Amino acid sequence: MKRLADIYNRLIELGKKIDASYPKYKKDDDIKMEYADIKNDIRKLQSALRKKVNKNEATREEEYIIEPALNQAYVSDLRARIGCNVGQSMADSVYSAQSTIMHYLPENLK
Repeated sequence: MKRLADIYNRLIELGKKIDASYPKYKKDDDIKMEYADIKNDIRKLQSALRKKVNKNEATREEEYIIEPALNQAYVSDLRARIGCNVGQSMADSVYSAQSTIMHYLPENLK
């Protein structure tokens, strides 16, 4: 659950950085890199968890909470492409992923 909370916190911080550049989104390579890092980290976690689930080595928490949260955040929410400019598309992706992951997190980790 800590991994999910870490990703959630990283998305919150990235959202704050994107908000700071609104309404005239600035070209910011740091934000672009941070978005790419988060998206890649989610993909790596998904892959590792999928392997554990397939081998029946995953905990119930990993299988029924963490994996679905990551899958939904990656597939449905983080639609902005890696390398895209900071803008409304990236902002929408980040906020949507925040909301999804927050749904799966227990109150004490938000």
